[in-house]
Amino acid sequence: MYLDQQANLEDLELHDSEKGVLRYVAGYICRHLRKKLERESHEFKEEMVLCLMELVKDPQDTEAKIETDEQWTDLIDRGGLWHVKETTYQFFQAVEHVISDALMTIKNPSLPLKQEMIKRVIEDDDVQFYCR
Repeated sequence: MYLDQQANLEDLELHDSEKGVLRYVAGYICRHLRKKLERESHEFKEEMVLCLMELVKDPQDTEAKIETDEQWTDLIDRGGLWHVKETTYQFFQAVEHVISDALMTIKNPSLPLKQEMIKRVIEDDDVQFYCR
């Protein structure tokens, strides 16, 4: 049984191209949420936008630009892509890991699958670590 679990964990490791895609998706989600927040009228709109902007890198900051996983993202960036900070990327990686693991262990998918995924993501220790 332990060998099967270890093999499954190895299957969950991201390849370099997948890491680049995950960075791209994380930046896209942050950008999309910012646009959505700008259209909304919410009591804490400004605070949520400021919080969201803490997740992305400053475009003027060229020092923290090149990381191994980010090279792919840099190659496809045509100017509108948002680059996320390392902790934001690690948060998205933790969420992706929980979802991949859950999908591999689910034997009988049913309608409450979405709620089950959300519950697993919210309760995961790694995800909670990066949310704080």
